[in-house]
Amino acid sequence: MCSEELELFRSVSSVMGDLVRVVEAASVRSLYLSELIQSDAIVEADGTISFAQPDEHVPLLLALALAWLEHGAAARMLLCGVGGGNVMRCIARLIPLARVHGVELEPEVLEAAIKYFGLELGELITAEVDDARAFLKRCASAIKGRSESESEVASSEHERQEYRTESRATMSTPRNEHPSDDAKPFDVLMIDCFSGEGLAEAVLNGSALRHAAACLTPVLHCGEQDTCSSPCATFGGLCIVNLHTARGKEAMGDTDYIASKKVSDYRVDTPSQV
Repeated sequence: MCSEELELFRSVSSVMGDLVRVVEAASVRSLYLSELIQSDAIVEADGTISFAQPDEHVPLLLALALAWLEHGAAARMLLCGVGGGNVMRCIARLIPLARVHGVELEPEVLEAAIKYFGLELGELITAEVDDARAFLKRCASAIKGRSESESEVASSEHERQEYRTESRATMSTPRNEHPSDDAKPFDVLMIDCFSGEGLAEAVLNGSALRHAAACLTPVLHCGEQDTCSSPCATFGGLCIVNLHTARGKEAMGDTDYIASKKVSDYRVDTPSQV
């Protein structure tokens, strides 16, 4: 006997024009874009959203992120594609000090995540409506600009110290007092972007991936560890791309499956000695 389906939310998305729906049946709440499920969540008897995950890909994404990060670390994480916010909620619970930022293309999806899937935004858990491809491009550009600026400052400081070694104890290194968060790299970056038709175009054509590596915490070589500002910075950042299609045996003829082959083109390997 099938459980009755209750529709909680219905709207047409502002950007792609997909039908956004939130439905609940048999204590499982689902977020749809057109006919494709974007997120599932278990609803407890008291109406709260459980941290248990009915979708197999969410625990997998979490396991990869947690294996990379140290428990309790004040890490920085970017999630491109918020969906129902399951990954963001779980990271906030498992790593309370982590700063997690979500970028969601459709304002209606972000609204549904907050209203129906228990996503709570605050000082450490933040989100914005933007195109992930544009966000990554801006982020990569900002990080590059900050890196070049810090290199110039370090070079200038080194020259001053050569002539003022006697007052070294009283000197302070010039620094930007209010650096933009956009100019700081991320320890973990997840690309989980889907439309009502499947994988987002930015993932299919690789345009989002081209900027992702530049947004990650850099690998530090031997002798640079003293400058490390994050527990996992020595190992560089981790980029995770969700290519889940749920199309089973049809995968070989699926453009989403073919897109997965492109990911290796943008892989950045850590040095063997790290």
